[in-house]
Amino acid sequence: MNLLNRASQEANMDVNYEHYRVFYFVVKCGSFTKAAEALNSSQPNVTRTMNRLEEELGCELLCRSNRGASLTKEGSELFPYVETAVEALSRGEGVLAETLNLQRGYLTIGASENAMVLYLTEKLKEFHETYPGIRLHIHNYSTSQAREQLRQGKIDFAVVTTPVADAEGIEVKRLLKFQETLVAGGAFRRTAKACRRLADLEDYPLISHGKGTMTFEFYRQLFLEQGLIFRPDMEVASSDQVLSLVEHGLGLGFLPEQMTKAAIRNGHLSRVSLEEQIPIRHVVLLTRRDTAKVAARRFANMLQPR
Repeated sequence: MNLLNRASQEANMDVNYEHYRVFYFVVKCGSFTKAAEALNSSQPNVTRTMNRLEEELGCELLCRSNRGASLTKEGSELFPYVETAVEALSRGEGVLAETLNLQRGYLTIGASENAMVLYLTEKLKEFHETYPGIRLHIHNYSTSQAREQLRQGKIDFAVVTTPVADAEGIEVKRLLKFQETLVAGGAFRRTAKACRRLADLEDYPLISHGKGTMTFEFYRQLFLEQGLIFRPDMEVASSDQVLSLVEHGLGLGFLPEQMTKAAIRNGHLSRVSLEEQIPIRHVVLLTRRDTAKVAARRFANMLQPR
């Protein structure tokens, strides 16, 4: 039976970790005096600590001499375990310090496509340049998917677009407001000028995000308020796809103004003016109220409008 098994079975000991740490430094330094210097302590304190440790364990761990300190047989049996523990804890403290100082770590972020294009990309660049040691894992989700992933604790925070359904424990903060506009491309650039109201769109093919997305729900509700049914002819997965299909003359689509400016400027798209006002939407930050990760809190603060 080795020393550790014998000690644990023969006595109910509560040995202070600091005692083992002193033991570690005495062995590494080779003397009580040098260990005291390394520990920023005094030689009598180191001696008292070692005496107490040996008393608690019921055996001598060190041979004392004028030349310094060396391990006894029992000390040699114990020291590898102490060495592993002390050095592992030291490395852990170092990693923790780096994490708290944002020198390392990772963030898992959920982002909707429009939020990424309209707001998040520039903030990601700023954060990465400021804290290059933080690895970023970014997942493309719809607003509802991101909210659910955050609720389950699978992501650190989310940046998405409204509307956002309430969820217990999740805070919603507005980051940016944006306006959407109806655009037409191809042959529809000319004929869609006759559209004046949402009801007029029944004669034109509409391209939209698919059912289950908050964008689809946004326009379903907008049409419903006018006594209309929102029934797009094409449902796609992203605003980029809406933009591409509209530019190729396959129908009309609602898109954030910021995403249409270049195509309108170069003549690929035309804006269709409607009497009904399309409500303002927002890019929003979703966070859990119990978020503890330092990097997540720092990035969330960086996302706030200045």
